[in-house]
Amino acid sequence: MDEQITPEVPALAATVARVGGEWQIRVPRLDVTTTVRTLDEAEAAAKAVIAAQLHVRPGDVGVELTTQLPADIEDDLAEVTRWRDISGYAAQRVSMLTRRAADRLVTREKLTQREAAGLLGVSQQRVAQLLKKSPD
Repeated sequence: MDEQITPEVPALAATVARVGGEWQIRVPRLDVTTTVRTLDEAEAAAKAVIAAQLHVRPGDVGVELTTQLPADIEDDLAEVTRWRDISGYAAQRVSMLTRRAADRLVTREKLTQREAAGLLGVSQQRVAQLLKKSPD
């Protein structure tokens, strides 16, 4: 059985920008443009247009999409990402400190799980869960 050898196609850069009511995809290296209705369709469409230009299958094509949005929206998205990262770190820190405090209250200070729960502002069941986990 003969296998068809497909040349390796390096990933090409493509930009996606909102133009009118559509998303416009531009592949500068090939000087081609196509449009799609939804952003979800962008990668497949970019691969299809690249594949057509290079005469290969879309599955053999790599694409690196960059979405271009107005500067104020880009700033908003960066801020969302930054705060999401901060809140993730804060949640981990709260979890670790709550676990440590629960352990100290119950083990060292000999409080009941109910008392520890009241002081920590969590349920008695949550204190029990925290005490079952190994300390960080």
